[in-house]
Amino acid sequence: MLSTASGPERRCVACRVRAERSKLLRVIRQIDGQVALWKHSKQMGRSAYVCKKVDCIEKTIKRQLLQRALNASLPLQVADDLHAVLQRSGNGCGD
Repeated sequence: MLSTASGPERRCVACRVRAERSKLLRVIRQIDGQVALWKHSKQMGRSAYVCKKVDCIEKTIKRQLLQRALNASLPLQVADDLHAVLQRSGNGCGD
């Protein structure tokens, strides 16, 4: 976990590229075991990050990378939320 002048960096579970935390999507397993796409950085729990790229999201879902990183099953709603965020925000990993 590096801290740079622009902020902390995290690694995408799909492509393994490091990027600013603000440029990645955060999926969190909360203390109660629920998994959700999280928009705020203050929530406690185990986190995994994914680039805002179609390829990364597809690879993450197909290879069950979030399930492995979070050690929890991924609800279909979270996969749908990831796709919805992509459609709203466009495409770009750390750009």
